[in-house]
Amino acid sequence: MTPEFYASIATGIALAGLILNNQRATAQLRNDIKELRKDMNALAERVNRDIVELREKMHREVAALDEKLSRDIAALGERIARLEGFMEGIRDAIAGKAA
Repeated sequence: MTPEFYASIATGIALAGLILNNQRATAQLRNDIKELRKDMNALAERVNRDIVELREKMHREVAALDEKLSRDIAALGERIARLEGFMEGIRDAIAGKAA
C-alpha cells in the first residue's frame, strides 16, 4: 500500500471525526434552543400576567381617583353655593341700607 492510500484513509477518518463532533454539537445546540424557547414562553406568560395585573390595578386606582375627584367637586360646589349665598346677602344688605 502506498503512502497516498494511508493519507486518504487518515483524511477520511479525520473527516468522519469532524462530522461526528459537528453532529453532536448540533444536537446540543438544538436542545439548548428548545430550552431557550421554553424559557422564553414562560417569561412571555409571566409578562402577560403582570401586564393584566397592572392593567387591573390601574383601573382600580383610576376608579378610586375618579370617585375622590367627584366628591371633591361636589364639596367645592357646596362651598361655592355658600359663598354665592353670602355674597347675595351682602348685596341685599347694602342695597337695603342704600334704599
